[in-house]
Amino acid sequence: MTAVGCGSDLALGALFATARTRMSPHRRVMVALQAAERFSAGVRGPFLCLSQDDAG
Repeated sequence: MTAVGCGSDLALGALFATARTRMSPHRRVMVALQAAERFSAGVRGPFLCLSQDDAG
């Protein structure tokens, strides 16, 4: 996993904390972004999460 910017440590921490949950990957990313937004003054939504399926 990679995260960049002023909220990267917060986002990576949230991803680590949710690693063994039953959350979908999309939900985990959104939780990580929300954590970064909540605790970093330099991170603000709105966020757009795009995915690419493995078949394509």
